[in-house]
Parts: sequence; C-alpha cells; structure tokens
Amino acid sequence: MNRTRFALSMGAVLAAAVFAAATFAQSEPTSIILAGGTALNAELNSSLDSKKAKVGDRVEAHTTLDLRSTDGRTVIPKGTKLIGHLTEAAARSKGDSESMLAIQFDKAIPKNGGEIALRVEIRAIGQPQNDFSSSAGNSGNDPMTSRGAAGGSPMGASRSPATVPPNTASNPSPDITPGGSSDAGPLPANSRGVYGFSGLQLTTDSSKPNPATKITSTGKNVHLDSGTRLLLIALEETPAADSK
Repeated sequence: MNRTRFALSMGAVLAAAVFAAATFAQSEPTSIILAGGTALNAELNSSLDSKKAKVGDRVEAHTTLDLRSTDGRTVIPKGTKLIGHLTEAAARSKGDSESMLAIQFDKAIPKNGGEIALRVEIRAIGQPQNDFSSSAGNSGNDPMTSRGAAGGSPMGASRSPATVPPNTASNPSPDITPGGSSDAGPLPANSRGVYGFSGLQLTTDSSKPNPATKITSTGKNVHLDSGTRLLLIALEETPAADSK
C-alpha cells in the first residue's frame, strides 16, 4: 500500500514538473527592440485633467494600429495596452502662468501577455476623432525641442531579426508635414505638436533615462478627453520582453 502511494506521489510530482517546464517554455520572453524613430499610434483610455490629477496617477492608453516587422510579423498588435504615470501635475490657480501635466509611458502589455519596456516621447497629440473640429484653433504648433520627424530607424525582434522603418504599412503614411493639420484617424508618423487643441504645448527632456512629455497650457487647465490621439516615438533602442 505504501509503495503504491509513493509511486502515485512521485507520478504527481513528475507530472507537475513537466507541466511547469512546458508552461515556462511557452511563456519564456523573447527580446524586442524598439529603435529610435519607431512610431506608435495610441489613444487615451480615460480623461486626464490637471485640476484633478496628482503625481503618480496611472495613465493608460492602447495602440490603434499594428506595428509589424518587414517580414509581416505583428510585433505590437493593435489594442496593446500602454501603461504610464504622471510625473508632474499642476493646476492653474490665481497667480500661476500655466497649468501642466507630464506623462511618462513605461511599458506595453500585449493581450497575449508579456511586457515591452518603453522609452518614448509623445511627439504629437490630437483631439479624439469624434470631437475634432478644424476650427478649433489648432494646429500643430511646433513647440517641441529640435528633433527630426520620425523616420529611418529600424525595429528588430531577436527571434528572427528584421527591420521595420517607422513609416510602413503598419503605421500611417507621412501625408502631412510637421506643423500641418491632421483632421482624423491615426496621426501620421511625421506629425509634430498639437492638433485640435487650443493653447496647449508639448516639450520633452530626452536627456533623462525615461523622459516624460510635458503638456502645458497658458489659458486654462490641461484637459485631455478619453480617446485623445497620441503619437509616441521611441527615443532609442529599448530591449524588452514579449510573450511570443
């Protein structure tokens, strides 16, 4: 009887070990590199308001286009969750010259699991597609520091090395020039500044390890509705983990 029980126990242990090994093999991350200039289109999942926000508040967005390598493989699929936080928040009160929110995105979480570390700046923002009005006094001031438009830098994935120029079919074609207007849909990869919002400006200090993008307003509190369109640009190669 004892031998039978021992045999059954050992069998259960071996089965558990095999299952754990198989699970680990399936979930073992592979490295993904987002090279400088890689563009990601996204939308905010909820509204942000400098009057209510505080430092450390979580910021969530989701990608609105697949990002593919040149061999056609989807590296970051549409609908991938982007997680970040506020590094600064200041409401405008009497005597203040401006209000401000500073957003830093930290990682992407695809639906199939895993995490992809991000080092990105918000290169452009646009009103939600349903709210955009060409008469909103927008249009694309270029308050960013002197950085070129996205382009030319590849993205590779370690499993089967490949390159993907930021402006491919997986990203919107550059059909506007920096400082132009973008009335709807994903922001083209060469977009720059603010579209559809009045009185907002963007600045990024890319010298920091993981920089935050400041959104400032001299007119009133900074308010971004759910669905606000974002163009995120990778600043340099960022090794990361993916679940595939």
